[in-house]
Amino acid sequence: MILSVLTLLVFEISFGQNYLDVLTLPGPDSTGAIWNSFYDHKDKIMVLSDRYGNDNEYKRMYGYFLLDTALRAKKESELTEEDYKRPLLLFGPVNGFAN
Repeated sequence: MILSVLTLLVFEISFGQNYLDVLTLPGPDSTGAIWNSFYDHKDKIMVLSDRYGNDNEYKRMYGYFLLDTALRAKKESELTEEDYKRPLLLFGPVNGFAN
């Protein structure tokens, strides 16, 4: 009985996984072209997490980015439909964002 359960478990682990084809992922941007093109836009927005917005360490870290005077900071809940058409810099842990 135990052997059949273990066999079933091993079979499920071996053949039940979904694999990600890494060849379909975008390659790294070693030239910095994507990062630089973001900063070339004048109407860019830094999106802050509503969940971590009151955390002091979080505020200290994103304060560095706000030295760029062209970068506006908005919480995720403050974004409008028009904002989603602009370049967005998402800042913070992924689990802090709803969308």
